[in-house]
Amino acid sequence: MERNSSDIQLKPSPFGWYMTNQVIFFNCVGIGLVLYPWLVAVVLEASALWVGTAQALQMLPMLFFLLLGGAKADRSHLQRWMMRLYAIGIIPPAILCFLLLTDNLTYVTVVLYAVSMSTIGAFIGPARDSLLTRVTETNTDIGMQRAVGFATAGQFGAQFIGITLAGQADALGAATLAGLIAVGYACCIFAIGQLPDHVSELNDENTTTDGNGMGLTERFQEIREGFEAVWASDRIRPTITMIALTGFLFMGAVMVFMPLMIRDVYNGGAFHISILFVCFFGGIGVSSTLLSQYPLHQQGKALMLAASIGAVAMGCFFFTPPLWLFYVIVAVWGLSGGVSMSMSRTIVQRAAPEAMRARVLSIFLLAMMGTGPIGSVIYGFAIKEMGLLNTALLPAGLMLIVWPAMFFATDLWSLKAKGAPY
Repeated sequence: MERNSSDIQLKPSPFGWYMTNQVIFFNCVGIGLVLYPWLVAVVLEASALWVGTAQALQMLPMLFFLLLGGAKADRSHLQRWMMRLYAIGIIPPAILCFLLLTDNLTYVTVVLYAVSMSTIGAFIGPARDSLLTRVTETNTDIGMQRAVGFATAGQFGAQFIGITLAGQADALGAATLAGLIAVGYACCIFAIGQLPDHVSELNDENTTTDGNGMGLTERFQEIREGFEAVWASDRIRPTITMIALTGFLFMGAVMVFMPLMIRDVYNGGAFHISILFVCFFGGIGVSSTLLSQYPLHQQGKALMLAASIGAVAMGCFFFTPPLWLFYVIVAVWGLSGGVSMSMSRTIVQRAAPEAMRARVLSIFLLAMMGTGPIGSVIYGFAIKEMGLLNTALLPAGLMLIVWPAMFFATDLWSLKAKGAPY
C-alpha cells in the first residue's frame, strides 16, 4: 500500500525539541565555563582566594533557589515557565557584553553577572529535568538510562562546542562570546515553544493552580515533602548522599584548582583552560553516549567506582605531570564523571514520584552542584595556606573515608536497575 507524502511526519518529536533546547542551552553554559574564570583569573588577574570566592558566589544561588525552583516547577506549566526564564536570561549576558565593549568590567560586575545567570539556572534546571521524563516514552529503568545517557551526551557535547568556541576568546573577544550567550537564550525560547501542551501541563493531575499565590510557608511545606520523598526511598537516599559528597570533594577542584593549575603550573591562558574543560566535559559526553547505547545494570557499583576515579586523578596532580598527561588524566576523570552522572540521574528520575519529580530532582541538583560553593571556598583557603599542589591530596585522602562509609553504611553498592537479569 502506497503512503501519500502528506502522511509522512517530518515534524520533530517532543524529545527532539527537548534535545534542541538541551544543546543550545548547554552550548551557552560551555561558553560561560571558560569565559567567567578567564575574566576573573586572567583578565582581572585575581588572586587564588578571590578566584575561589568568585566561583563560590557563582554557585551560591543553587543553595538558595534550587529547591524553590523545584517546588515552582511542580506547580507550573513547564513550557510557559521555562520560556519566561529564558527571556529573563537574555538580560545578564547583554549587560556583560555592553560592559566589555565600554571597558567597564570590574570584579564586582563580572561576579554579579555570574550570580544572575546561576540564579536563573537554579529555576531552569528542575523544570528542564522534569520535562525529560515527560518527553521520553519508556516505562523501564534501562529505557530511562538510554534517554538520560542521550540527554547527558547532548549536554556535554554542546558544552564541548561552547568551550572550544570560548577558547578563542583572545581572537573573538569576550563581548562577542557574551552576545552569543544572549542569542542562545533567545533560541531556547523558540525550541521550548515548539513542545506540545500535553508534556508541559501541571505535574499533579489534582492541581488546578500554578501556585502563584502561595506564600513562603506553603512553598517550604512543598520542599519538605520533597525531602521526605527522598528520605523514604531506599534508591534515591544513598544515591543523592554519594552525589553530595563527591560534589563537595570535587566540584571545587574542577572550578578552582584545575584552572589555577593551568595558570600557575603550566603558565596557560584561555586557550589552555578551554582544552582543560574540553577534556573533562568531552570525557563526560563520550561515556554518556556509550551508556545510551550500552546501559549498565549494576548502577550502584558503577556509581561508586566512578566516584573513586576523581580521588585518583587529584592524587596524580600532586606529582605535576607533563601538560599532555595532565589533559589525559582530566579526560579519564571526565569519562568516569559521565558514568556517575548517568547512573545517579537515571536512578533518581525513575524512582521519583510523579507529583514531586521536579522537587526531588531539585534536591538531586542541589546535592550535585550546591555543595560546590563550600568546596570552592575551602579550595581557595587551602591553596592559600597549603600551596596549590599540597591541596591536591585533600580530596584524595577524604575519599578514603567516604568510600568505605558508603560501602558499609548503605546499600548503594548492591543497587541495580529494576528488572536487571543479574
